[in-house]
Order: sequence, then C-alpha cells, then structure tokens
Amino acid sequence: MNLRRTLSVAALVFLFLTPHLFNQPARAQSNPSLGGLTSMFVRVNPEEPSGEQTAGVDEKQVKSDTERQLAEGGIKVLSEQEFARLQRSRGYPLALVDVVSKLFPVKGTDSRIYFVDVKVRQLVFLSRKPVVRLWAATWEMRDIGITADMDLVREKVRDAVSQLVSDYQAENQR
Repeated sequence: MNLRRTLSVAALVFLFLTPHLFNQPARAQSNPSLGGLTSMFVRVNPEEPSGEQTAGVDEKQVKSDTERQLAEGGIKVLSEQEFARLQRSRGYPLALVDVVSKLFPVKGTDSRIYFVDVKVRQLVFLSRKPVVRLWAATWEMRDIGITADMDLVREKVRDAVSQLVSDYQAENQR
C-alpha cells in the first residue's frame, strides 16, 4: 500500500514539475521533413478499436476537428481508400497523422490525467541491404496534465494540430 501511494505521489510530482518538457511555446519552427508534403491521412487512437469513445474522448469529433484544421491550413486530407492507394506508390509526398488522446481517472476526484500526442509519420527507406521501408515519426507534439474539464483535452489536441499547420506552412511557403 505504501509503495502504491509513493508511486502515485511521484507520478503527480513528475506531472506538475515537468510541464516545460511537454508544453513548448507555440511558434512556427523550421522542420524540413514537412517540406513538399501535399497530403495527409488522420488516424485517432490507432491502437484502439475504431470508432469507439475512449474514456471520455469522442474519437469521431477529434478526427473531424483535426481534418478540418488541416484542410483550412491548405493540407489535402486523404480518405482511408486514397491513403491506401497512394502509399503503395513510391515517392508520393504523403503523411500519416496519428492523434492519441487518452484520459485516466484520478481516484477519489473528478479530475483525470490526460495524455495528448499528435505525431506525423512519413514513409522512409533505410539505405541498407535489404532496403527497409517503414513509417517513421518526423514531427511530434505531446502534452500531459490533470484536468476536470474534458473540453481542455480537445483544446490541447486542437493546439497541437494548429502548431503542426503553422510548422507546415512555415516550411511550404508559396
């Protein structure tokens, strides 16, 4: 019991004392890996069964919000069928946007620990024999915290996607 309490306190201290590791200031950053991208496909909580509401996170709403933000930022959003077709073609400039948004209850309170991770993955080739083709993360933003306001979690996802759009636009100025 004491070990469990100690670990819980240590986790909370970590969350409260290290926000600077996860909450970076919103500013456009140079990221050459975003240059030349034309299309993106959005997945929400890819490790979870599709279309389910995960501990208070409405995945359909998060996906819709993310796709809308990307489209408004000038990024073509692909359907699942388009993405499957285009990923087979070598050299097509597309990316996979994984949005992970999870909530974990804090026992004895109305609060929940939230975890938000927005990650852009692109198809890369490792130059070796044999050549290895895989999806690798080329841009990422995370946020972790505690809240009783579930709308804050959607806001954190929107903030991360907004930063992605800013970084994309900075790299793809016309």
